[in-house]
Amino acid sequence: MALDHHTVMDRLVSAQGPQRELDADVYEALGYPVKRFPVRNGHRRSRSWSYLDGNRWLAMASLTASLDDALALVDMILPGCGVSVDRNSSTTATIWRRDEDGNFVAGEIEYQVEAATMPLAVTLAALRSHFFAVTTKGAKV
Repeated sequence: MALDHHTVMDRLVSAQGPQRELDADVYEALGYPVKRFPVRNGHRRSRSWSYLDGNRWLAMASLTASLDDALALVDMILPGCGVSVDRNSSTTATIWRRDEDGNFVAGEIEYQVEAATMPLAVTLAALRSHFFAVTTKGAKV
């Protein structure tokens, strides 16, 4: 059963740094079954965390730790969109629509959010934009 995406987004807002459990929760909120291998007795098991995409188990990205992984999530769930990240007094990520040439479309902001780190902000913006798009297309979320 997929996690409530609102709960996952609230956790992304309040997170102060990378959390592997939160990475897995993001995948579950998107509807992917996941395999978690938590630390036990102070030791991490050697198996990699993974998610089921169709009939294949794939290595789970470190969405909350890696900016590259968070940006790859945007490509995966928001085709045709791009991201800008600004870090002044806080970290802000903005999801933008792109035209057919790949250029950002002025005024076409999908979602803008703030979070503690760049990977958290990009992951949060991607989820908010994704679930907003799903909701506005009439699908049950």
